[in-house]
Amino acid sequence: MRKLRILSLLLFIALIAVRCTKEGPEGPVGATGPQGPPGTPGSAGTPGAPGAPGQTGPTGIANVIYSTWLAAPSTTGAAGWFDTTITTIGAVSRANFAAPSMSQTVLDQGMTLVYHTTSATAPATGTANVQALPFTINVAGVIQEVNYRPAVSRVIVFLKNLSGAGSLSMSTGNYFRYVIIPGGVAGGRMTSGQAAGYTMEQLKAMPYEELIKKFNIPANGTNQ
Repeated sequence: MRKLRILSLLLFIALIAVRCTKEGPEGPVGATGPQGPPGTPGSAGTPGAPGAPGQTGPTGIANVIYSTWLAAPSTTGAAGWFDTTITTIGAVSRANFAAPSMSQTVLDQGMTLVYHTTSATAPATGTANVQALPFTINVAGVIQEVNYRPAVSRVIVFLKNLSGAGSLSMSTGNYFRYVIIPGGVAGGRMTSGQAAGYTMEQLKAMPYEELIKKFNIPANGTNQ
């Protein structure tokens, strides 16, 4: 009888233990606790290997290029006014003015403007009495055309005798200044650079004072 009671007690304890070990249903999620303090930053990682070089970009468009006021030669011959023939123009007397920035690309894609003035105004102000080329003058009854043609590394100013044949030259005190406007041209309109949106006719017709203000060109000096 005593053994039976002990056995029943053991069974009862085992049953309670089994019931206590069964997992009950999951309770509701508790509220989010406050954010903990930031951790200590980790040490810097090892720098990665340099990337491969990118492709070379297209050539940029330069700003407007301008010369200072350049004295016209007062002599004749190779270093001064030289008699020559220009295709489509004919016999002329020409003078060369160095233009280091006049590359073939600028020559093909941009435009060049040339202006004239006299010693009474050139170095001092560079704006009064300025006229754009081409123009005509009457010197002692001889009608002369003063015109220009850009070329690689130079600007050619030439005098053409409209009254007949004969050599021509200029006296001391004449000055010329060129302005080179790089950029693409499509349909007669500049498509890039500082003059984008202007037609070539608009730029040629623009008064000198307006042009130098538009492109921030000083009254004298050069950016070459």
